[in-house]
Amino acid sequence: MFFFVDLPLVNLSVEPQPVLEGNLIKFHCSAKANPPVTLYRWAKGGSIIREVFGDTYEVIVDHSFFTEPVSCEVTNPLGSTNISRNVDVYFGPRMAAEPQSLQVDLASDAVFNCAWTGNPSLTIVWMKRGSGVVLSNENLLTLKSVRQEDAGKYVCRAVVPRVGAGEKEVSLTVNGKLCY
Repeated sequence: MFFFVDLPLVNLSVEPQPVLEGNLIKFHCSAKANPPVTLYRWAKGGSIIREVFGDTYEVIVDHSFFTEPVSCEVTNPLGSTNISRNVDVYFGPRMAAEPQSLQVDLASDAVFNCAWTGNPSLTIVWMKRGSGVVLSNENLLTLKSVRQEDAGKYVCRAVVPRVGAGEKEVSLTVNGKLCY
């Protein structure tokens, strides 16, 4: 009689995918091993999840699961096998670089920076409050040689289709020329 003896063969499934942030997701770690599995160990982004011991891990997902893979390590007397998976989490815009209000001199350039993350891909729109005109679809909004009428509130808005939107408002103050 011949017995096959080896490290565990492991498969890690994730259901459902993609998943909207705030919903339940289930990881299932299936293993074939001879000798039998003695331990399952779970981690997220390299940090051990101490409260989970079996072959299944259920959790409410947030945006961090998009960048921090979940791994399952299966051990038998011959050693361990580790496998990990990223989760395709859909999440609304999160600010990565917050724009700052500016005070600039007349005829100088004003540059606002506004960066967002989101999944799936997001769109960015810069507009002046009260105007329906799109000034930029980039992280940067550059206003060249500002005039007094450029002063006011500007809005950086990010939209993740079918998931959510976010916006941040900043002010532009234009200093006039000094008269002597």
